[in-house]
Amino acid sequence: MTASRSTIGPLHNVAGASQSDLSGGDYSVIKGGYDSTISGGYCSNLSGGNACKITGGAYSTLRAGYGSLIVGGAYSSITGGDYTTLTGGDLSTINGGYGSKISGGTGSKITAGKGSIIEGLTHSVLTGDTGSTMTGGYGSVLMGWWSDGVRMRISIAYVGEGGIRANTAYRVDDAGKFVAA
Repeated sequence: MTASRSTIGPLHNVAGASQSDLSGGDYSVIKGGYDSTISGGYCSNLSGGNACKITGGAYSTLRAGYGSLIVGGAYSSITGGDYTTLTGGDLSTINGGYGSKISGGTGSKITAGKGSIIEGLTHSVLTGDTGSTMTGGYGSVLMGWWSDGVRMRISIAYVGEGGIRANTAYRVDDAGKFVAA
């Protein structure tokens, strides 16, 4: 199938295949195949295949496969596959797989897999699996998973309390303590 493209306007539904170049307007639903370049307008619902580059407007829902780069506007909900780079605007909800690099705006809720790098601005909630580093702005909450050898446990730190400083990278050590990364 060749590349698909829609024009700017309301209520669009676009689908593509390998190496597609897709774009859509307001209220669009956009889907792409392997190595797609996808962009959408206001209230878009975006989806992609492996090695995609996806950009969405405000109120977008973005999903992408392995090796993707995803950028979302304010109030976006973003989900990425393993080894993705995810960026969301203020108040985004962002989920990334193993080894993801995730950045979120003020008030974002960010969850990432093992070995991820997570950054959030003021009043963000960051949750990282074992081996992840977390950097939060003032008023953020850091939650990190670790194992005591019997079960998985979670440690919680509040930026601005107990020596946890804003805009400093932390990880959870083998004893469940937050330490500078």
